[in-house]
Amino acid sequence: VRIKEKAMVELLRNQDPDRSLVLVAVEDGRILGSIHAEKREDNRAEFGLFAVDPSLQSRGLGGMLLDAAEAHARDSWEVDEGVMYLLEMREDLYRWYEKRGYRRTGVKVPFPEDQIGAIGIPLVELRFDELINPAL
Repeated sequence: VRIKEKAMVELLRNQDPDRSLVLVAVEDGRILGSIHAEKREDNRAEFGLFAVDPSLQSRGLGGMLLDAAEAHARDSWEVDEGVMYLLEMREDLYRWYEKRGYRRTGVKVPFPEDQIGAIGIPLVELRFDELINPAL
């Protein structure tokens, strides 16, 4: 869990369509996946809260969500660079993002302390690797 329900509801209610987009894939009332895109002050698009139901992974839904979010950022916000943060322990996901044009920058970002309670007490220090795609 990366975001609590109350925080997600607040994000959806308060999002500025000129700077923020939440896409949710739903089938028969069931959430299958989601992604949040936000236009940053440095004119990059930051993608986060990216998740796909584990039973549906490796079937193309994640790619469709990311494609749609990137297209919105490129076409509506006129940004040409994407940024995201990936838990550094998820080696399996790096290859997927690299195939999509994302590269590690070497920047490490600590996991937000206010969110640690939502996932339990980690056994290792949680950090994110910054990834950028210079050619959305």
